[in-house]
Amino acid sequence: MFGQQFCGVNAIVYYTATIFTSAGFSNINALLASWGFGMLNFLGAIPGLLTIDKFGRRPLLLFSFPFMSLSLLFTGLCFLIPESDKNVRVGLIALGIYVYCLFYSPGEGPVPFTYSAEVYPLYIRELGMSLATAVRD
Repeated sequence: MFGQQFCGVNAIVYYTATIFTSAGFSNINALLASWGFGMLNFLGAIPGLLTIDKFGRRPLLLFSFPFMSLSLLFTGLCFLIPESDKNVRVGLIALGIYVYCLFYSPGEGPVPFTYSAEVYPLYIRELGMSLATAVRD
């Protein structure tokens, strides 16, 4: 659960429109791009849900974390592109955030909740999950 919070997804989810606006999007386009992030997050969770039992929890996490890191590094470096190349800058920043989302959704998105639900015995599962979720937030 700590890893899920530490990967920065909440900052991106809460400030997606602000990030896109500072990248050079208009307000309306930033809101549409933010909606696109949410839709990709929803659609990206489907492969994770379909493969979590086939490949296991650990491989999904080990596959998603490096690519999430690389895509965030890519996105951050794209902010160094001069504003004179606005279309290139905006497109690459959006690409980096969307790629991050596509790697977050099947791995680090659903796996911590699945793993936490399975690790506690039935007689204390409610307490264990509430503590795990409280530590997460």
